[in-house]
Amino acid sequence: MKKLSITSKTTSEDQKAQEREEFDKELEELLDDDFLIQFQKKRMLEMLEMSGMVKKFGELISLNNKDEFLHAVDSEHKNVTVIVHVYEEKNRACKAMNTCLIQLAEEYTCVKFCKILSTIAGLSKNFRTSALPTILVYKNGNVIGNFIRLHDEFGDEFISSDVEGFLIEHSLLPDKTLL
Repeated sequence: MKKLSITSKTTSEDQKAQEREEFDKELEELLDDDFLIQFQKKRMLEMLEMSGMVKKFGELISLNNKDEFLHAVDSEHKNVTVIVHVYEEKNRACKAMNTCLIQLAEEYTCVKFCKILSTIAGLSKNFRTSALPTILVYKNGNVIGNFIRLHDEFGDEFISSDVEGFLIEHSLLPDKTLL
């Protein structure tokens, strides 16, 4: 009798089945690994910001004396990367580096970007003429990167993406997907 009977679903049953299928598709998308990883990174950053552990800088900070330099490096939280540009005002490569660091500071607000004149830092005249621009990178008060004679790497004219690529290559800038 079951074989010979005609079975049909009502329109409400068809609608429920379709809604169930759509729900299953949405759930499948939500459980996608890439989506979960991105969501987790975003949520972790939000939680860190709410807890006050992530400081925001967003500008190139001028250091006017050695005490400010020491304070800028030593007083930061252990998770903050401090990038210090040692420069000379008349050097073309130093001017280009300052312009690049201003742009990177706006983009990477969790990184503290600073600049200090080589004369204030107490560097010799020979070092000032041959080794600039120089970038020093600190984390937790320790030097984790020391790059001198960057004009050999970049020349006298370069753009912020060149410097950004260089710093990312040396693992000194955070993953952009976390910012």
